[in-house]
Amino acid sequence: MFDVSKLIYEGMHLDGVDKDKVIEIMVHGMREKESEKEVYMKLYKEIHGNTLTDENCIELVSMLYQGEERGQRWTLEETNEVARSHDFVFEEKGYTPREFWAAMHIQYYDVNPPLKKCSKSLEVKDWGWFADFYFTGDDEPGSRLVDYYFWRVKKQDALKMG
Repeated sequence: MFDVSKLIYEGMHLDGVDKDKVIEIMVHGMREKESEKEVYMKLYKEIHGNTLTDENCIELVSMLYQGEERGQRWTLEETNEVARSHDFVFEEKGYTPREFWAAMHIQYYDVNPPLKKCSKSLEVKDWGWFADFYFTGDDEPGSRLVDYYFWRVKKQDALKMG
C-alpha cells in the first residue's frame, strides 16, 4: 500500500516537486528511524500537496462503510453530472472531479445515518452541496481530504491487527 520507491520515482518526474526536499524527508526519516508509513505520508504531502490522487480517492471510497453499506454509491460520471447541475467548475473550486466524487461519498457515509434516523433522505444532487462544503467550509483545512485518507488507512490497518 505504501510504496515509497514508487512515490519517490513519481515525485522525481513531476514538475514543481522540490527534489531536495524529497531527499531531506527520506534522510530525516532514516536518521530518526521513522516508520515507512510516516515517511510515505510526509513524502506524499511534499509531492502531491493537498491533492489526493485518483488512485487514492478510489481506495478511500472502497474503505468507507456504515452498517451494511460499503464503498461506491455513485460513479464518477454521476457525480460529474451533479457538479454540472450546480455549475461547479473544478479548476475554480480547487479540487478534482475524483476528489469531489470521494467527498460526496465521505459526506454520505457521515451524514446519511442520522438523516435516516429522523426519516430524511436526500437526492443525489443534494450530496453535491455537502461535498463542495467539505472543501470550501470556512474552517476546513486545505489538506482535509489527504489527512482523512491517511487517517482512514491507519484506522483500517488497526482493525486488521485486531
